[in-house]
Amino acid sequence: MAATTCASFHSIDLAWLCHRGLLKPWLSTRLTWSWGGEKTGSINILVQPDGLRLRYSFTADSGEKVGVNELVPFVHTATQFGGRRRWLMCIKCGRGCRNLYGGRYFRCRQCHGLKYASQSENPVQRAMLRADRIANRLHDMWKGTTKAEWEFPPKPPRMRWATYQRLLDQYDELQNEWAIGMMHTVSRFSAGAAG
Repeated sequence: MAATTCASFHSIDLAWLCHRGLLKPWLSTRLTWSWGGEKTGSINILVQPDGLRLRYSFTADSGEKVGVNELVPFVHTATQFGGRRRWLMCIKCGRGCRNLYGGRYFRCRQCHGLKYASQSENPVQRAMLRADRIANRLHDMWKGTTKAEWEFPPKPPRMRWATYQRLLDQYDELQNEWAIGMMHTVSRFSAGAAG
């Protein structure tokens, strides 16, 4: 049986909260998740100096609503140049992590037994998806254009040429990996059909 992926769970992403300015002390935020226009869950988060206070409820197997009020502590690790990086500590195993995933309780990926979607992809699929991510990153820098205009976009303004060339080289290498992988797949399929 295939493991459940991270994408199928509600998640709290520390970097996402930080980039949106939602980690200011004593700031209260409500996150809501939806799928296909339908609300699938919500949580109240209060930023405390020592961690995130999570308040939400879930429905138990008995049908009873269970309220949760937990403090997820911050932990810190040293960075290379003397700074500190902040993580969320999984209450169950004590690991520092960037994301917590919600089932009945918000815990780390390992405690929920989750896998990243890429872990179940074959190398051919992974190469194509990585190539697409590189091209999409550049497409996003060209506002008002469509992907149909370029297979690989020209260098965006303000991007260094060395960075652009590195991305182009990675893109070409991944496209070659994909093409070689597809040729092997087709030749195996053809050999199997002939035999």
